[in-house]
Amino acid sequence: MRLHPSLCLLLLPLLFSLAACRPPAAPQQDNVIARVGQEVITPEAFASAAKSRGATTPEGQEKLLDEMVNDLRALELARQRGYERDPEIQRQLHAAMIAKVRESAGLGGEPSAADLPSEAALQDYYNKHQSDFSIPSRIHLAWVCVNLPASLSPAARQAKIARVQEVHARVLAQQPPAARTLKDIAQQYSEDQATRHSGGDLGWQLERDLSEERFPGLIKAAAPLQSPGEISPLVETSRTAFFVMLVERQPETIRPFQATRGEIIRRLQSGRTSAQEQRFEALLMQVPAEVHAEKLPSLPISAGAPDHLSGPRLPASPSQRGD
Repeated sequence: MRLHPSLCLLLLPLLFSLAACRPPAAPQQDNVIARVGQEVITPEAFASAAKSRGATTPEGQEKLLDEMVNDLRALELARQRGYERDPEIQRQLHAAMIAKVRESAGLGGEPSAADLPSEAALQDYYNKHQSDFSIPSRIHLAWVCVNLPASLSPAARQAKIARVQEVHARVLAQQPPAARTLKDIAQQYSEDQATRHSGGDLGWQLERDLSEERFPGLIKAAAPLQSPGEISPLVETSRTAFFVMLVERQPETIRPFQATRGEIIRRLQSGRTSAQEQRFEALLMQVPAEVHAEKLPSLPISAGAPDHLSGPRLPASPSQRGD
C-alpha cells in the first residue's frame, strides 16, 4: 500500500517518536558510560559533548556527565507521561522539520561567510547606485511674517506692509550679516504663531519639500541666499508679507561607502533570498497535495481566535480521541 505524501508528512512525528522508543542495538557493556531506560551514553557521545563544552578537567567532566544523565532521566519521564503524543510537541516537531528543510534550501538562519558578497561586489553596487545613498540638500531658515487677511481694508493692509518693511530695513542694518538674529524681532513683530516664540525659526527643511503650494513665495525668497545671515527681499503674497534669513545651508552629499556597507549587504542578500524563495517554492510544488479550499467557508471559525491562525493542527492522538 502506497501512502499519500501529505499523509506521510503527518505521520512523521509519530514515526519519530516510535523510533525513539524502539530499543537500540545493545552496545557492549564496556562501551557504555551511563544508561537510563532505553538510552545510553557512549564514550564517543560523551567525548563529543565534552569537546564542545570544553570539559577538560575531571571535575568538569563529572559535572557534564551528571547533566547528560539528568537530561536522559527527564526524557524518560517525558516518554512515560506520553509527551511525545502531545499535539503541541508534535507541532513543534513539525516546525523544526520545516525549518530544517528551509535551512537545507539555503533559507533562514545566519548567512555563512561564503554567502556574504565580496568587497568588490559591494563596491561595485555602491558605485552604480550612489543616488540611493544621497543625503538631500537641506536649508535652515528663520522669518518674520505678518498676516494680510482679505478682510483688511486697503489702508490697513498697506500699514502692515509698511511696518514689516521697516523691520526688514532694521535687520538689514545689522552688521556683520553672520551675527544677525531674528529672535527678538520675530517675537515682537511676527504674526506666525507657530514660530514667533522660537525667534521665527522654521527649522531644517529638505529643499525638495519646499513646494510653492505649501510655502507660497518661500522658495523664490530663499533660493538666492548662500551665506548665513543673508536676508531675502520682502515678499508680498495675497495673504502674507514676510522676509526670510538663511541660518545654514547643507548641500546634497553622498554617504561614504563604509557608512552604507551594511545596507548594501542587506540589499544584495535580500535579492538572493528572493531567488532562493522562488526555487524553494518550486521545490515544494513538486510534492503532491490534495486541497479543498471550497470547504473553508463552512468551517466554524469564530472571529478573534488567534489559535486558529497558528498553523495546521495534527490529527488528534489516541488519548485525545478516547481510543
